[in-house]
Amino acid sequence: MNLGGQILLDIVAALIELYPNIEVEHTKNKLSTVLSKYYIQKVESSVVHPDIEDTIHLFTSAKRFEALSSISLDNYLLELSMFADIVKKKSEDIATADVRLFLSQDGALKMSTIRKKLSVLKSFLLVSF
Repeated sequence: MNLGGQILLDIVAALIELYPNIEVEHTKNKLSTVLSKYYIQKVESSVVHPDIEDTIHLFTSAKRFEALSSISLDNYLLELSMFADIVKKKSEDIATADVRLFLSQDGALKMSTIRKKLSVLKSFLLVSF
């Protein structure tokens, strides 16, 4: 089965869960018509999305021009790489919930560490968009 067919089945299955009385064949036909206009590519959830890796690279390159120390640049790269490993999304799809998820991964963080992580993420997310 092709990817378009798989996504069609996945969407219809989700809709059936939400709306048990839905007309399945009619819904499949409508969705099939809409999806046929798009090129669909699956991103594996176990892999960091290439877009965020590129965005991190561009961000750290820009930070080099701000005359940051190599230690600061390494810290930015480390924090953002850890964030990307957890989020695994395109940078434009990152939401507040993703930042909260990242910060909640280690429940024993000191407030100063959380502030540092937030500072890095704010800087990255504001520049990236």
